[in-house]
Amino acid sequence: MLEEYNEVLLSKNKNERLGEIADMMEVISSLIELENSNLEAVIKMMKGKG
Repeated sequence: MLEEYNEVLLSKNKNERLGEIADMMEVISSLIELENSNLEAVIKMMKGKG
């Protein structure tokens, strides 16, 4: 995840940055699946922390 984040920071333009964010989302999605959950549940938790 840290490697992907660094690639976001080093991106040269919006399109490249979004591609790197998509890579981060792949990692996050896999972690969510390992917890037998889904993205919607995690977003709900995130919004509840506000």
